[in-house]
Amino acid sequence: MSGGHLEVEALTVTYGAGVAVDAVSLEVPAGGCLGIVGANGAGKSSLMNCVCGRLRPAAGRIALDGRDVTRRGAWKLARMGLRAVPETKELFWGLTVAENLRAGAASLPRSRREQELARVLELLPRLQELQRSTARDLSGGEQQLVAIGRAMVGRPRLLLLDEPALGLSPIAVSHIVDCLRAIRAEGTTIVIAEQSLRVPDALADELCVMQLGRVVAHGGHDEVLQGELLRQAFLGGGAPAVVQAENMREEAAT
Repeated sequence: MSGGHLEVEALTVTYGAGVAVDAVSLEVPAGGCLGIVGANGAGKSSLMNCVCGRLRPAAGRIALDGRDVTRRGAWKLARMGLRAVPETKELFWGLTVAENLRAGAASLPRSRREQELARVLELLPRLQELQRSTARDLSGGEQQLVAIGRAMVGRPRLLLLDEPALGLSPIAVSHIVDCLRAIRAEGTTIVIAEQSLRVPDALADELCVMQLGRVVAHGGHDEVLQGELLRQAFLGGGAPAVVQAENMREEAAT
């Protein structure tokens, strides 16, 4: 499976007179992984919701594999291979894990649904153990894994994840990182928006820092993590940005 090539050009998202995303441009090559980091209110979720078709931009352009998809709705984008895992997960809380996963296959031909479900259970084996559990009874990390698995049943070429580590324990975050590594190995293009550096720093090829709706830094890990703009936009100044990133790398290595 080949990943999708995402291009965002001068994208602007407004809410009334307020500007949530201000002329943001970015690009993720097929099979790549981009981490979008920033404090709460930086515009990350608005950007992700616009890319996945949940919001309409006030200006700008979105392209998937060179095709302009700026005005396409979420359902059409899902059929084109774009799937999103929102911060709220949006699971069917009263249904089992297996039923939630099957819901992710609704856009596939019937002949392929069970095949794709089996593929995801092999890719994310923890879900195999949880199939008969009700979504509301799972831990936060397990619920996040179900949300990711449901998106993957649709065999996306581009996967967007909004705050996948929010509120999770370090052990649960490590497990999510391992699962996303497996998904990357399939060739899926991934975009991760996070307040925490841990998941983007472990997975992304490049980091993009947002502040007040704008991209204030974009580049390789060392270039971005050592920059003053990250300290100001993400952690409020001082040295902790670099210290936190290095601690996360040491934890991942152990």
